[in-house]
Amino acid sequence: LDSEDYNTCEGAFGALQKICEDSAEILDSDALDRPLNIMIPKFLQFFKHSSPKIRSHAVACVNQFIISRTQALMLHIDGFIENLFALAGDEESEVRKNVCRALVMLLEVRMDRLLPHMISIVEYMLQRTQDQDENVALEACEFWLTLAEQPICKDVLYRHLTKLIPVLVNGMKYSEIDIILLKG
Repeated sequence: LDSEDYNTCEGAFGALQKICEDSAEILDSDALDRPLNIMIPKFLQFFKHSSPKIRSHAVACVNQFIISRTQALMLHIDGFIENLFALAGDEESEVRKNVCRALVMLLEVRMDRLLPHMISIVEYMLQRTQDQDENVALEACEFWLTLAEQPICKDVLYRHLTKLIPVLVNGMKYSEIDIILLKG
């Protein structure tokens, strides 16, 4: 990861992302001496990398450990959230998609850490739900589904409904291509 050669760094991250996806549980186990204790802080450093591909890989790697609430990530949860907020306006759609995915999962497992920032997060997700990149918009839509299942939903959304409802209704419209495909 620390290589000066971009291709080496990007290749290493690609491999690590697959390892994190396939072996998340064992990376947080005593059997391997908890390598995540070293990996999570390292991944967080790469959230600020100049390459959008590397930033995207770094976020995707950390995202693998949110739902399982791995000890290493929970120790760095505030730094992780801070870094996510710093990436919220990233120009690269893959990075924005991974930020949205992270916020959705954090809403499920660490809402307590998001609550102080919930107004900003809701506004951000409103923007991302209208993102030019359809994959980012779809990922952002997951936020509304997850929030709807939370006890705080009504309190959080009531002041945003006038903005949210038109955005969601607009997203429900079929495009001309969708209509053609549906007609067969």
